[in-house]
Amino acid sequence: DTVVFIFDNPRDSSVTGKILDLKGAEVSGMTQGPITNSLEWDGKSNGQVVPGGVYIYQIEAEDILFNGTVVIIN
Repeated sequence: DTVVFIFDNPRDSSVTGKILDLKGAEVSGMTQGPITNSLEWDGKSNGQVVPGGVYIYQIEAEDILFNGTVVIIN
């Protein structure tokens, strides 16, 4: 399973994303998504499926951080 983050990017800025656990430790980076202006996470950390729970996504563009949560149910 994967989660895809789709965003507007009118300035064609560099956009990066990562996934954190609730303690703020990095779980995984995000990769380019299946369409333009998207990022994707495959629900894994170091090739292993993460345990079910709440994770924080952090997307950065133009020195602005966008945060939210993702719930993984195994």
